[in-house]
Amino acid sequence: MEVKNLNDFAKLTKNKRKELNLTQNELAFAINSSVRLIVEFERGKRSIKSDTLFKICNALNLKVNIG
Repeated sequence: MEVKNLNDFAKLTKNKRKELNLTQNELAFAINSSVRLIVEFERGKRSIKSDTLFKICNALNLKVNIG
């Protein structure tokens, strides 16, 4: 999936998390964050910092090309 903006990344995050059978709680724990952040981010109600984006990528084994 080509990610053009943060909303696309949120959709990708949700789809990949479900593909890996992870709950929002498990993902939040894996990146040392709150469940609320994951819930709001996946719904497009919240943006995230770049370090959180990279933690999510690492936890879900996603590769990111920036540029």
